[in-house]
Amino acid sequence: MSSVVEVLLLKDVQGLGQFGQKRQVKAGYARNFLFPQAVAVLASKQNEAWFQTFRVKEDKRRAAEKAEAEQLAQKVNGLTLEFTSKTHDGGKLYGSVSVSDILAAIQEKSGLELEKKQIQLEEGFKEVGQFEVTLSLHHDVQAKVTVNIQAEK
Repeated sequence: MSSVVEVLLLKDVQGLGQFGQKRQVKAGYARNFLFPQAVAVLASKQNEAWFQTFRVKEDKRRAAEKAEAEQLAQKVNGLTLEFTSKTHDGGKLYGSVSVSDILAAIQEKSGLELEKKQIQLEEGFKEVGQFEVTLSLHHDVQAKVTVNIQAEK
């Protein structure tokens, strides 16, 4: 039988809970993953008192992060990115317009630097057309850009 401990989450943990929640987990999971990763602390009176001051600081930090992401979304939302590429018959591209290409175009057009993981795209576009791409700037803030791909003449 494994023992169970109650932990207080310091970060969101997928499949376990959100920041600030108390959860009961197996002692080995807490000891080997949650504690070393600084994702949770043992739910004791002392740690709960410490957590209240930590929560105020963390809430301010998260609010500032979200506000920054909202400003970024205003600058990027509705942006149209133009690409021209050589094509086969029927509008198929020889290559593709990838996440890297989209990142470079956003940086060139708006001067903003984003990370690849912020662009919600499974694979590059391989045909001529107009496509909408979602940018995940914060877990609560998203923006949309239009990618317009035309055949090279």
